[in-house]
Amino acid sequence: MSRKVRGSNNREKARLRLAHIHRKIARIRLSASHKATSELVKSFIRIGLEDLNVKGMLRNHKLAKAVADASFGEIRRQIEYKAKLSGSMTVLADRFYPSSKLCSNCGHRLKKLSLKVRSWVCPACNARHDRDLNAAKNLEFVAVSHTETKNACGEGVRPKSRRRQGHPSLKQELSPSADPKGVQRVTNA
Repeated sequence: MSRKVRGSNNREKARLRLAHIHRKIARIRLSASHKATSELVKSFIRIGLEDLNVKGMLRNHKLAKAVADASFGEIRRQIEYKAKLSGSMTVLADRFYPSSKLCSNCGHRLKKLSLKVRSWVCPACNARHDRDLNAAKNLEFVAVSHTETKNACGEGVRPKSRRRQGHPSLKQELSPSADPKGVQRVTNA
């Protein structure tokens, strides 16, 4: 399009072709995020999410493009509304929860961990951790330990969905810290 003369019909045709390509890419990304979030909500009763400072991450010029492409906010929004519809529960870890700095094996907390360090060894128990897998294990622990459900049996307690099958029956009892939207917030532990 940049090679075309401004105001020409060929430039307009090139602009329309470019807009069509961008629209196609946006729809492919949206479809992929819907498929991924639907699969997560169908597969798990509890989903642990981290409340990230996306605006701050976008200010870092080295991370900005990757963060914007990942569309964290849209994925979180989709998980929250789909979980509410299907009877699942989302647990949000606090923005300052040290998911990457905590050892998932012994609970030791590192004082500092720079972003370029992708794996580290715990000084307390000598366990080797991949940064992302360790954070995922810690978020799983948060989601399981701060749950609203009590392990009680009983059919007809959970909201039924035609598409959702195969989950064990769990009695849903709201805890005092539960958000009315079905999202439980977890503060820094």
